[in-house]
Amino acid sequence: MTIRFWRLTIKRDRTPAQAILRWAYEKDVVTVLKSTSVKHNHKNLGLFDWKLDPEDPDQIDNLDRGEPVYDARGQSWDDNIRDIPK
Repeated sequence: MTIRFWRLTIKRDRTPAQAILRWAYEKDVVTVLKSTSVKHNHKNLGLFDWKLDPEDPDQIDNLDRGEPVYDARGQSWDDNIRDIPK
C-alpha cells in the first residue's frame, strides 16, 4: 500500500478494508465479505456512514497490485466472458 492510501484511511479513522469496500460501493462493484468473524464483518460494514472525498477514488484506482481486474460493467450475461463459450 502507498503512503497516500494510508493517509486516506488514517484521516477518516478507517481500516484499509473499509476504504476499499467504500471505493467498490461507490463504483457499483459487488463485493463479497469472506470473513467468518461476525466482529470483523461488522467492522467491514462500517462503510455506509461516510464517503470518499472526490480525489480519493482516483488514488485507489491508481493502486497497482500487478493483478488483472475484470470489469463486467456493460457486459451482457449472454456475451462470452473470458473465452467461456455460451
